[in-house]
Amino acid sequence: MRAAAVDPGVAFWVAFAEHEGGLCEDGGDHSLVLLPESLQGQYSLTEAVVVTADPGVAREDGAILLAPGHPLLERAAELVLGRGDVGWAHLRWPGRPAPSADIMEARAREMVEVDHGRVDVVGQPIAVYLPVLSLGVLVAYSVSLDERLLEREEVMVDATTGLRLPDRTVGALRAGILLPGRARDHRTLDAHVPSALASAHGLLGPRLASRCQALGRQSVRARQEELERAAAYYQATLSSIASRRASANVERQVMLDAQAEITKMERDRRLGEIEESFRPTYVLRPYRLQLLGVPAVVVPVDVRRGPRRFPASLTWVPSAGAFAAQRCPTCASVQVLVAAKERLGCRGCLAGASPVLSSAGEG
Repeated sequence: MRAAAVDPGVAFWVAFAEHEGGLCEDGGDHSLVLLPESLQGQYSLTEAVVVTADPGVAREDGAILLAPGHPLLERAAELVLGRGDVGWAHLRWPGRPAPSADIMEARAREMVEVDHGRVDVVGQPIAVYLPVLSLGVLVAYSVSLDERLLEREEVMVDATTGLRLPDRTVGALRAGILLPGRARDHRTLDAHVPSALASAHGLLGPRLASRCQALGRQSVRARQEELERAAAYYQATLSSIASRRASANVERQVMLDAQAEITKMERDRRLGEIEESFRPTYVLRPYRLQLLGVPAVVVPVDVRRGPRRFPASLTWVPSAGAFAAQRCPTCASVQVLVAAKERLGCRGCLAGASPVLSSAGEG
């Protein structure tokens, strides 16, 4: 965006204002924004406002300092999140033609492992769009009673299989120019949104758990200091009770003993509370659910074992320089495929068929 909008807060608010119909003029260390009537009334602002991330500019020129937590940022963020980012987009189809059947066959035999079988291309590669599900969430981490973090996470999966997308394809999607809507120049493969969404959510779990562990390690010292302060306080209280008990009569000793037990219970409760308060937790807020069309090529193949042929298809993804990961046609797992005598499966679902796994490959 503009140089004045390098600061994330200013960049976001300027983009928001422009999306709502405003105009912006870059002033270097500030931005002059002309607001439409809808935003003027909604935020009680004049038509022209100056925004900046520089406290000096705000102090000297009377500009609005868009620091984190400013009401303008908070309300704009709430509005954007409330609308969500849902729909279709796609990458433009590359100008070069799809690879020939011979090239695809050579690549398939090189890259796709099939025990006891050989891949034969049986038709011309077909240009398609591979649907990719993009799930974006805001993650509100609670690290301690007075430390909160807000971060963004995004997961992309193949919407036809729910499998994780290769890093190169993710990079191409993030770096490329996405065109709005569903592509019309080539067919888009069917997307299985519920299962793809479940897979994307499943991939988020380990990532967020790892982040929590890292945040927990960062707060070890603060947690230990807080525990030591609390322990010292209760130890001093117990020492005082013990000192008074030493010179007390029997009746008062009974009362002090009860007070000591209550203090120990309170100490244990408080120490547990401190431990819990320093255990990082998070709350997810989804803000993006998109289907993104990625140029791809479907290659019709037969997996051959001797005279037996099992029809299948492979999807070549040019941005990844590889075939998309496939699920077993029998059990839907992700393992090396095996051409058995009667069907095409994987090492997992055909593990009991010892003659298949031990015999020499045919053809």
